[in-house]
Amino acid sequence: MSETLKQYNAARRVSVPLVVWKTPDAAATISSVKNSEKADYPIFSWDIVRGVMPVNDQAMGKGGQGIGIGNPPDMLDAAQKLPKHSVLFMHNAQRFVDDSTVLQGIWNLRDTNKSEHRMLVLLAPQMRTPIELSNDILAIDEQLPDAAQLRDIVEAQISHAQVGAKESGVKFDGVTSEGIDRAVDALSGLSAFSAEQTVAVSFEKNGKGVVLNPVTLWDRKRQAIEETQGLTVWRDGETLDDVQGCSNIKNFVGKVIGGMQPRGVVFIDEIEKALGGASGDSSGTTQDQLAVLLKEMQDKKAEGILFVGHPGSAKSMVAKATGNTAGVVTISLDLGAMKGRHVGDSEQAIRAAMKVIDSVSQGRALYIATCNKIMGDSMPPELKRRFTLGTFFFDLPTQEERAAIWKFYLKKFGLKGNPNDIDGAGWTGADIFNCCKRAAMFKCSIVESAKYATPICKTDPMAIEALRNVADNAFISANYEGLYRKNKQTVVVPKREMRFD
Repeated sequence: MSETLKQYNAARRVSVPLVVWKTPDAAATISSVKNSEKADYPIFSWDIVRGVMPVNDQAMGKGGQGIGIGNPPDMLDAAQKLPKHSVLFMHNAQRFVDDSTVLQGIWNLRDTNKSEHRMLVLLAPQMRTPIELSNDILAIDEQLPDAAQLRDIVEAQISHAQVGAKESGVKFDGVTSEGIDRAVDALSGLSAFSAEQTVAVSFEKNGKGVVLNPVTLWDRKRQAIEETQGLTVWRDGETLDDVQGCSNIKNFVGKVIGGMQPRGVVFIDEIEKALGGASGDSSGTTQDQLAVLLKEMQDKKAEGILFVGHPGSAKSMVAKATGNTAGVVTISLDLGAMKGRHVGDSEQAIRAAMKVIDSVSQGRALYIATCNKIMGDSMPPELKRRFTLGTFFFDLPTQEERAAIWKFYLKKFGLKGNPNDIDGAGWTGADIFNCCKRAAMFKCSIVESAKYATPICKTDPMAIEALRNVADNAFISANYEGLYRKNKQTVVVPKREMRFD
């Protein structure tokens, strides 16, 4: 019996009248209750299309059927007349609780349900309990399936596939233990129903018979993650070997991967824009996101690294390459995309995202956040403290680093030309990438392409100097060992000293 089902049964024993059950799969939740050996009482469900419907034999013919179609208040009023000891599940409750009439209807059931030993269960993927009900309602939070539950699902589907293959006269040797482990890893973060369906459609025929295709499993996993508001999966294949320069942070991240062995990387780009100034947020949305993120990282003892530096200085590239280097999924967490129009939408979105991240990473997520500005109140101090592995400063690349970057991108885009012919002092890796990309697109020389460049060293030199002053002797250098020292910045040597073989 699952932990959440135990909590539900315990609540019934003491006649808890109102329950919020946060679940990624409402149908599976009701089924688990119905099939429980203790379910010897009437069970009903309600949704806005079908109204009240009996779930088990004990509920058949006991009243309420069809009531509340399209009208939740009618259903809540009729719920007071359901049989003693019955349970009523309300689907998608998060869509209705902000209505004052619905809220009152739920509250009206508190005392009558208590005296008649009935229970109203509000089902929702995520939901913040309205303050009017906070003292009257019990919350049950069902997590996504763990590795053991997913293994059971995979093995059950393999058994079904073996039976089907035998009936069809097709060879199927089963799946090795290692194959099952890989499948479980690929399915982490999916609901039980979604995991079951994903495995079922991942069996494919090849020349040797039926096999379980891991590519299909991973594709479905990526799709499932991206169905969560604010989450996307980094799909490009760059590793830290593709990052030129930044030797100190590459060495450090390699040690983190080897020591921590993360099961997922969470990338938050420009975190200061998403969470900076949370204390002045009148809507409370940013404050809530900050509180949820802080709590998640604290409760899970999650490790984090903060990358500070100029735009285009390889912060994002290193962060995104970390997951591929570790052989795990990199999830981009876009806090701005989680802010909804309706009351409660944003709160639900950030909690749903954290639940998926925790499940996908199996509780071992490495958080990497980038920041272009860290002066003043751009980042709350309590947020900085969560990034326990340190703050690294990415300065403009040195002469030697620029040479390596030019060489890398000239080869990547199949270009020829001598960067010595370009006044590229102070260019970032992104500036060099964009120059080579334009040259390939326009089918012109890199010298011609450079005429359209707008490097940050030219457009905003004061911002570069200000950030260097903040980082001086305060942050770890991404380029060399030890703290960043402003006076250690390599002086640009004459162009004639650059050599490209």
